[in-house]
Amino acid sequence: MSVTLTDDEVLALAGGLKQPARQLAELKRLGFWRARRLPIIGRVVLERAHYEAVCAGERRASKVQQPQLGNGSVCLAGCNQGHGVVPHRYPIAPAVN
Repeated sequence: MSVTLTDDEVLALAGGLKQPARQLAELKRLGFWRARRLPIIGRVVLERAHYEAVCAGERRASKVQQPQLGNGSVCLAGCNQGHGVVPHRYPIAPAVN
């Protein structure tokens, strides 16, 4: 048995969807937050251990919070605009008091 689900298993789990982007969206919707696409070939990968844990109803083992946009945290540029930890694409002017 392999460490990741096979392409056929991913296809069945994603409800028969064949496009990798749609498969990934469906897997994330089902709670498989560790599902991802491989860079170059774009194939969807889901670790078997994560699949089994989600199916068994286990919660995240990690206490690490996943970063989210718009969660009120300070961005890397320090602008305090509450748009998450993503840095600005362009430099921002310092705030004027």
